Amino acid sequence: MKRTELLAPAGDYASLIAAFNAGADAVYLAGKQFGARAYAGNFEEDELLQALDYAHLHGKKIYLTLNTLIKESEFSSIREYLIPYYNNGLDGIIIQDLGLIPFLKREFPQLDLHASTQMTVNNYRSAKWLKEQGLCRVVPSRELSLIELQEIKEKAGIEVEVFIHGAMCYGYSGQCLFSSFLGGRSGNRGRCAQPCRLPYKVNGNESKPQKAKDIYPLSLKDLCSLPYLYDLLDVGIDSFKIEGRMKSPEYVAGVTSVYRKYMDLYYEGKRPDINKNDLYKLSNLYIRSEMKDGYLRKHNGKDMVSIESPSYKGNDDRLIDALHEQYCKETLQIPLTCELTLTIGHQALLTLYYGDSVISTYGEMVERAQNRPMSRDDVLKQINKTGNSGFYFEDITLHMDEGIFMPVKHLNSLRREALENLKNSLLSSVRRTYITTEANTINLPNSNTINTNPVLRISVTSATQLKAVTESAIAVDRIYIPADLFYLKETDFKEISKIKENSLTNYYLSMPRIIRKRDDEYLKFVEEILEYFDGVLVKNIESLCFLHSIGYKGAIITDSSIYNWNRQALMYLNEFRNEYTYPLELTLQENNNLRDSNGEYIVYGRTPMMVSANCIRKTTDTCTHNINGFEQSLTDRYRKELPVFTNCIHCYNEIFNAISTSCHKELSPLLKNGFRKFRLNFTNEDAGLTCRIIEYYNNVLYQPDLNGEFPLKEYTLGHFKEGAL
Repeated sequence: MKRTELLAPAGDYASLIAAFNAGADAVYLAGKQFGARAYAGNFEEDELLQALDYAHLHGKKIYLTLNTLIKESEFSSIREYLIPYYNNGLDGIIIQDLGLIPFLKREFPQLDLHASTQMTVNNYRSAKWLKEQGLCRVVPSRELSLIELQEIKEKAGIEVEVFIHGAMCYGYSGQCLFSSFLGGRSGNRGRCAQPCRLPYKVNGNESKPQKAKDIYPLSLKDLCSLPYLYDLLDVGIDSFKIEGRMKSPEYVAGVTSVYRKYMDLYYEGKRPDINKNDLYKLSNLYIRSEMKDGYLRKHNGKDMVSIESPSYKGNDDRLIDALHEQYCKETLQIPLTCELTLTIGHQALLTLYYGDSVISTYGEMVERAQNRPMSRDDVLKQINKTGNSGFYFEDITLHMDEGIFMPVKHLNSLRREALENLKNSLLSSVRRTYITTEANTINLPNSNTINTNPVLRISVTSATQLKAVTESAIAVDRIYIPADLFYLKETDFKEISKIKENSLTNYYLSMPRIIRKRDDEYLKFVEEILEYFDGVLVKNIESLCFLHSIGYKGAIITDSSIYNWNRQALMYLNEFRNEYTYPLELTLQENNNLRDSNGEYIVYGRTPMMVSANCIRKTTDTCTHNINGFEQSLTDRYRKELPVFTNCIHCYNEIFNAISTSCHKELSPLLKNGFRKFRLNFTNEDAGLTCRIIEYYNNVLYQPDLNGEFPLKEYTLGHFKEGAL
């Protein structure tokens, strides 16, 4: 029976020691680059190499987090960064950036690749696709239910790793730009400033008005899956992951030891009730207010949110001291059996036995004593000084002549050499040699020679906006229409077909931000209406996989939420799509490094800051289960109002920036740099404002003498000039 791996966080070497002492089978950690916890201690190169040896000697594993998005300028440094760890037996890499898939498969073919939770894998289709791309493990979104996890496990044919304990993000993993656009610190770069832990006033709940200082509607309670541990084990989840690379060794040890206890009992054929003392231990290890079981049994709920305060509860000092004494003071030691032979006139011989390994090491010549001979006690005392080698002798057989002499330094040297030889022998099976390959230069087409005329494209949210655009005298190249509007019958897809007959405009179907198991019937509807449209805008890997699974032959464009920050990602994803959208967190120059003829630049719109399975309406007791629009907003501490789109079809919230991004003054440098496809994203604008903004951009592109005044007084350039840290 394959046992589920217990995977603990290691923000530093002390936490790694604590995790293994407490029973972890593996740890995940970061080096000094490319990790999603940039503010953790993390590991220097020498320290990480030492950690790898330590883990492998004790039958443990280490996974390196390379789970940030990587800019084109950084990609060239990854190879040299990874080579030492690859050679030293690194067990796997956790990745978010899709561009790393072809690169790592080519450069480090023996390395296991794990899909980070920040890839936002929400169903078996995307998990199966990642398996086909060469990944061996996926960490699905933390929002998935037990039933959904089981479906992935049964249908995708890939290892499944699940978060079982620790802090929770309000937004779907990897679908959050909140920190990036409010403070320039990107969660996709490991530098999240956690704006979800700040107070907000909820607007649109007139019956239950809220005060900004009193409510924290985006701050989730910490996850504790212990009550459902046996259910997860029954499903056959391959790895249980504990969150906490920013937390102390004592926290790591305490949480790991509790889950280890119940996992071991399960494999002994026992299912005891959870002990109250164990729950007490978990609830007093640096958690927010209280623990909840997350999304395993429910889609969302008020009880998941720390409404009163996002602050940590703190620790039980006596518990911390006890955990420190038990798990944090000593390293694991490997017991050895040894045989030492000291015969006058022959080389000293030390033979070490560990499992099936037998290592014999010869030392200096043994001499006859001229004065005081060495006693057996002298020899045993000296040979037992294994120090911090990681080994100790539990049994020593000593064969020695009477009246011998051997300098202490020679005995010490023999012991050190023998232990080093054993260590190298034990580690030889995991060590590798990196083989240099030819650099794979990626050449992108020059967009200056293709599609020289700029085109304007429109994305709408509401039926009102769509009507305004279609009835406008301004011709646009393409309109993206949410499939939700047709599903709700707010718009008739057959009417769109009639409009197309007398129009040069292309009409594309726009897919939802999130696709899950609950959307199976919805996808059947989408399949039925695809023939009425020229193409599809997809916003997640699930939609992309769905279209390919049904053999869709139309045009596919991926939105900015399917990240491509580098040329490796760009070319890799081009195999599965026709066009893409430039990232929202890159500067003009950084996007220019990616530029080709298939890219579309969003020059106007409110940035989608976060998409969440949780619902602000449900949190504030105003849920009606029949909303599809902007009926709520959040006011932050600076009195900025962030619109919230409630989507009851798919049961998620989407929170938008308070201020629209607009690059109307930057179209000249965009055109000069060869960009030709521009999109306007409309969210909560009324019909009049929608038309005025389209008219303004149309004039800037084609009739600059008619520009006039931009319709909005307040706007932002987003990351156009300053990219995300």
